[in-house]
Amino acid sequence: MKGNVIYRDEKGRVIDKELWYEKKINEKKSLKKSVNKNKFKKDPEFIKFSSGIVQFEEARKKHTNEQKSIQEDEIIDGGRYYLSKSYDEELRKKDIWDDPIKLINAQNDGINSTVLRSDFVDLEAKKLKCKFTSPQNRFFIESGYRWDGVIRGNGFEEKYLIKKNEKKDNIYHID
Repeated sequence: MKGNVIYRDEKGRVIDKELWYEKKINEKKSLKKSVNKNKFKKDPEFIKFSSGIVQFEEARKKHTNEQKSIQEDEIIDGGRYYLSKSYDEELRKKDIWDDPIKLINAQNDGINSTVLRSDFVDLEAKKLKCKFTSPQNRFFIESGYRWDGVIRGNGFEEKYLIKKNEKKDNIYHID
């Protein structure tokens, strides 16, 4: 049975989804503001001379830039985290070699997936091979590169291949 999600405020009252998101975003903004305000609550002269004038000016510029970015950036609900639009764009621009959405978009555009992955993976790297000659089997599977050369089977594969070849020979001799 599927039901709608019920959003509640701190007191347990039922509220709209938009109002709930709005409250969460405001909480995040106020938390950032309170953290930033606590840094500058101390005596500014003490801060200025305890860490250096240049560092103090840089910190103040950084603080004002953060305030501007908080006001300018629209905050997006990213599921578990709240993201700003600029940070979301940065994440979208990153190249990740096994990004499935990028591969799907490339296939729709007609681009080969190996071309996309060639930026990250060495396609000419040689596959490791076993140094021992492996016995033939019915599926023509080569032995793995870590095989030590010891045949641990009960001889079924050899007998199977011999019988198969005998049947072929009998068919050719009958004709």
